[in-house]
Amino acid sequence: QYGELAAQWSNQNASAALSYLIAPSLILILVADQTNAGLANSTAGQVTDLKMTDLFLGAFVLAIFVLAFYLAYHLLKNSMSERNSAGLNNKPSGKGEKEEGKPDDLHLEAEDQVAAPLNKQTVSELKNLVIEILSILAAPLLFSITLIGLLGSGFADISEVATIGALAALMLTATWLNPALRKLAFAVIISFYLLILLKSLFELKITTLQTNLFEAAALFLSFALIAIISLGIWEFFKTCFSYQRDDDTSPMKEVLQQTLLQSSMIFALLLLSSVFLLMIKGLETGPLIQSWLLNMPGGTPVAILVALITMLFLAMLLPHLLAVILFVPIITPQLTELTFSNGNLVNPLWLALLMVMTLQLAYLLRNNKAHPSQIPQTQSEVGTAHTNETKVTYLEKINCLSPYLIIHMIVMTILWFSPELLQFIGL
Repeated sequence: QYGELAAQWSNQNASAALSYLIAPSLILILVADQTNAGLANSTAGQVTDLKMTDLFLGAFVLAIFVLAFYLAYHLLKNSMSERNSAGLNNKPSGKGEKEEGKPDDLHLEAEDQVAAPLNKQTVSELKNLVIEILSILAAPLLFSITLIGLLGSGFADISEVATIGALAALMLTATWLNPALRKLAFAVIISFYLLILLKSLFELKITTLQTNLFEAAALFLSFALIAIISLGIWEFFKTCFSYQRDDDTSPMKEVLQQTLLQSSMIFALLLLSSVFLLMIKGLETGPLIQSWLLNMPGGTPVAILVALITMLFLAMLLPHLLAVILFVPIITPQLTELTFSNGNLVNPLWLALLMVMTLQLAYLLRNNKAHPSQIPQTQSEVGTAHTNETKVTYLEKINCLSPYLIIHMIVMTILWFSPELLQFIGL
């Protein structure tokens, strides 16, 4: 009854989990910040700073891996469904009986159709599907790469990058609600990149008006580009605010309220975590944790695995932001002091990426989003209690998400056994 809706539900959960790896993800920012806070407060060993740009780029590469597995899974699933439907539609109506002296032509025809190579129509449909997928992914991937480049080149700090990312999400939403804004969105994107180019070539200051004609022209052109971007942002805001659901509620207002609540919670948690870290440092619990990890049977790999499993259970019980703030700065300094059998120290970037993917698994395992069977499907069901027949157990939810859980564990395994992948991409 809820097959198609359950598939959409699992896709939404998987997409939300994937967003953990896309810059400027709040989880990535907090993991980097708390990792550096823990390393700065470490009382032993060398202090290695974790660069935000490296974490963004490493997470982006992992996101490409996860996304490729997502697409491969869906293409394989659709291909198998089409082959099964073709086989069922061409299956002979009889029970395997055939006239004497005649071959089972219908059965052979069905087998040939299933095993036949891709015809021109199938190739054309596959080509159109690939083009559609690339057109959907182009804008988010382009913005993610741009934000990583801005942060790495020093053009913008992390707060400015986060603001640009929020405005980009606003623009994509507005163009989805009103396709007529696509031309304006294209103009805003071109203006944004031209502004970056002008900033890199000229010193855009008022004092240059009387000294250099080219820099003065660049300054006036930058004002015009900023005006275009501001006009676009205003139109995007108006479009998103004017959108109403069927029950006359505004999703944009809910987004802003949740953003305000989450920002307030983050500041409160950061304040409390600083006090908590000072207490941990004052009690000198670091050497105790360090000795416990060193004496663990199995060595460094087992110690890291136990830490990740602990973080997984902690993230399933607590909000992920709170789990990061409480766990990462305590355990990271101790794990980065451990060495592998080849004598190499634990890479803080490699460890941070494993922690982020552990949080993704925790998100999928928690699956807080309501299952379709728990949502009233008609207006008459609103406000009524659901029967036991429509209840969905936790295991049934996990069954819906099992392909995505397997994909994330495969990518985590690749990262676990291939830390040199970070060196290959220059991290």
